[in-house]
Amino acid sequence: MRPTRLTALALGAALAGLMAGAAAQQPLTPQQKLEAQQKAQQAAKVYYDVYEASRRFPTRSGGCQQDKEQPLGSFCVKLCKAGYVATDNAKAAVRQCRSQKPLPPGQLPTAGRKETSTQPAAKPSASRPGT
Repeated sequence: MRPTRLTALALGAALAGLMAGAAAQQPLTPQQKLEAQQKAQQAAKVYYDVYEASRRFPTRSGGCQQDKEQPLGSFCVKLCKAGYVATDNAKAAVRQCRSQKPLPPGQLPTAGRKETSTQPAAKPSASRPGT
């Protein structure tokens, strides 16, 4: 009786192997093809480091600082750092700076960094001395 049991187990294992091989040879369904394409696209996706440049309202007397800022909408927006490229959104008056070189594979960008700045001090008015 023991040989029969071993034979049945061996036959069952062989059938399971054949079924797995047959399933692997079947063509992929459209859903499986779409999932495989999405996985391949995510693996090949390139990420860049991005930050939002600071912006401020221009001063009455000075406007935007010529060497450090540019007008964008009603704001003065800082120029991007070296190694970054500007991507402007004129409607929202926002400048995002994106790195020219992509991040290393597997590294994700940090979430929503914003550059901070300070409002320059207003120059004293010459028309109102001593008041």
